[in-house]
Amino acid sequence: MYRTFNMGIGFCVIVPPGSVDCIIRIFGKHNMKCLVIGSVDNNGRGEVVAKLDNRNVLL
Repeated sequence: MYRTFNMGIGFCVIVPPGSVDCIIRIFGKHNMKCLVIGSVDNNGRGEVVAKLDNRNVLL
């Protein structure tokens, strides 16, 4: 499958910062892997940055 299909990020949920722990617990109850890959801020630069393997990646 990994040779044929793009097996990257398949589903994203955007939630308020205060809901992150709750969402991670809900996904965990259903044996689904869930992790934070980024955040929204007000720095005004218009860049999209994802956190992958503990490093920031500019998209």
